[in-house]
Amino acid sequence: MCKAGAMLMPSIFLAINLGWLGNSGLAQNALAPSPPQIGLPPSNQQDAPKVPLSWRLIAYGMTTDKTSAKKIKDQWTLAIPFERSYKTLNATLSQLGFTIVSAYPAAGQFLAQPVNAVNTSGSGQLVIVAKPVSDSETTFLLRIIGDTKTLDPRNTDQIPQVMTNLVQRGEDL
Repeated sequence: MCKAGAMLMPSIFLAINLGWLGNSGLAQNALAPSPPQIGLPPSNQQDAPKVPLSWRLIAYGMTTDKTSAKKIKDQWTLAIPFERSYKTLNATLSQLGFTIVSAYPAAGQFLAQPVNAVNTSGSGQLVIVAKPVSDSETTFLLRIIGDTKTLDPRNTDQIPQVMTNLVQRGEDL
């Protein structure tokens, strides 16, 4: 009996290590630890979703692509250096009820939307490109993307005039 017990022990050990116990899964579960529970990190409800960068392709196309250039709603030139374009544009948009939600000032590309817009993906947005004409002049291009029904056309039409008034009064500095 002692010999049988001694012989039985190694064979069970081999059966467990080599997985000979069939489909019961006992061998796999006995040897492998269970994986840790992995999930997404907790979401901070206060974080705003990031704006997709596809608007940057549109902005780039406004200055290089003839097809995209046909979709430009408005174009105007102001007697300001390119370096002042961001401050001037920001002051103008805030007066008209817009906010800049994404910007790449070095390229003169700006994305704005109404201050009261709930989400950024479906509401109408303004893509504005500023490009230097000379050391003292900058041209602005305006295109509307998204749902135009969410934008007040009077506000978008007033952007060039409000910017001109700010520059003339020196309030954009």
